[in-house]
Amino acid sequence: IQEAIKEAKKHPPPPRPKADRDKLRAEGNLLFSRGEFMKARDTFSLILFEQPKNAEILANRSACFSALASSPELKSMHGGGEGAKQIANLATFDATNAIESNPSYGKGWYSLFRAYCALKEYSHAMITLMRAKKSCPGDEDLEELFKIFKKYKVTKHSGPNAIPDEALPWNQKP
Repeated sequence: IQEAIKEAKKHPPPPRPKADRDKLRAEGNLLFSRGEFMKARDTFSLILFEQPKNAEILANRSACFSALASSPELKSMHGGGEGAKQIANLATFDATNAIESNPSYGKGWYSLFRAYCALKEYSHAMITLMRAKKSCPGDEDLEELFKIFKKYKVTKHSGPNAIPDEALPWNQKP
């Protein structure tokens, strides 16, 4: 098996044409909007296999992990706590890589913020917002998050109950 793996690495498949990657990205976005987070994650992973430093796709997959970590289904399974934490940690990993790939990409910062919120680590979320403000001045989505944190008087010293889940934009029902 090891020989087969070595041989496969010598002759990787050709990269997908841009049009195919764009189609996969659109499909992943559609799946995410439908709440099919695992399928969306898998779709974004296909793109990342070929473009591991694509900040947009890393941020998208991070959002999938954050949504999965916060899902009621996961929370009800085995108490949800440890599994949700592991999934949220994957979200922070992807979001951090998105920011490293493109520090001025606001969605990367937003994804890292969302991951910390999934972990209930509001102090890290606040620090992320402060760093994001320097990297992405005037980003409207990040400004909205600042307003929410200001409303609930969240600081970098706040604990896990600093803000109700329903106050966060991704938890609000239309």
